[in-house]
Amino acid sequence: MPPDEILRVVLVDDEPPALDRLRDAVAALPGFAVIGEARDGREAGALIAAAPPHIAIVDIEMPGMNGLDLVRSLDLATMPVVIFATAYDHHAISAFEVGASDFVLKPIDYDRLHAALRRARVICDSGRRGEATAALLRQIDTLKAQLGGDEDDAYLRDIWVQKRSEFRRIDVRDIDWLQSERDFVRIFSRGESYLLRETLAGLEARLDPAQFIRIHRGYILNTMRPLTLHRTLRGGLSARVADGTTLAVGRTYVRALRERLHLPRT
Repeated sequence: MPPDEILRVVLVDDEPPALDRLRDAVAALPGFAVIGEARDGREAGALIAAAPPHIAIVDIEMPGMNGLDLVRSLDLATMPVVIFATAYDHHAISAFEVGASDFVLKPIDYDRLHAALRRARVICDSGRRGEATAALLRQIDTLKAQLGGDEDDAYLRDIWVQKRSEFRRIDVRDIDWLQSERDFVRIFSRGESYLLRETLAGLEARLDPAQFIRIHRGYILNTMRPLTLHRTLRGGLSARVADGTTLAVGRTYVRALRERLHLPRT
């Protein structure tokens, strides 16, 4: 690899502020260029497969497919050199202290990330990416064994949304209901609403089904927030949520809602 070649970098993180900081940090170091960004593991897998980068900076903690599972799923023939970004403290990531792959702790420190990128360039220049990949996969197995599994981590605990010029973190427990708006979802939480670029079906798959339930093809309800149910004249249901909005429950969803909330038969 020519020493002056620009190395292609992909960023993977579900938090917009973290992506912003990573993008700025990479841009500050000559010889590297961000060619793509992804907000979750599945999106990242498709991005990396379509245009394999030299380096991927991957958040470990993401809803759905986390960073460890993402790297495990990549094609070995085109796997990039991986730098993990993590909020885990040092003892939990001791498996990475072997030099074949790397990690940076959050919040991201520019100097630490730049050092990791320079080490990644050495691996790319030396042609040892296959060797580094094998070592990385062993490290992933070790780290996953150390961390253990928790099914609760498969679901979103918070969502980053943009409100004018700022980003806000919304705890999913504070969401009252969600409404489909074509390729967007409007989130209603404690008297405010936010627009998220995602389909309702896509977001539903990442929400805990023990807490959220579809009540209409266009609505999802948080059953853990205050609500009042009313019978309609035709034997259906409507739901009055915490902000005072009344939502019609679709006929095909009434039975599931009754069963979920253990409503008495009348």
